[in-house]
Amino acid sequence: MKFNNYLSEDRLNIELLKRSMGIHRDFAALFLHTKEELIFTYPEFIEKTEKLLFKGEVGTDCIKYTQKICRSVSDYKIALHREGYLPDLRRQLPLVDI
Repeated sequence: MKFNNYLSEDRLNIELLKRSMGIHRDFAALFLHTKEELIFTYPEFIEKTEKLLFKGEVGTDCIKYTQKICRSVSDYKIALHREGYLPDLRRQLPLVDI
């Protein structure tokens, strides 16, 4: 291993794990906007939501179904934000302007 003289293998593994977790968190937050990207982030979430909201009956109101899915995704984003997985995208106003 190239870095053996500078870092122990355990320390290197810990640093790599920290960085990969940070990258995953940023990646998940960045791509949590469409169904395909949400499936990449958390596949069970969409599957469970679809089973709950869409029974497959003839004449299902797709607009209401889509609104329910959007609300579920929005609630999921709020939970991720609360847990620190999504950045706060609201603009911070400087106190000088108030």
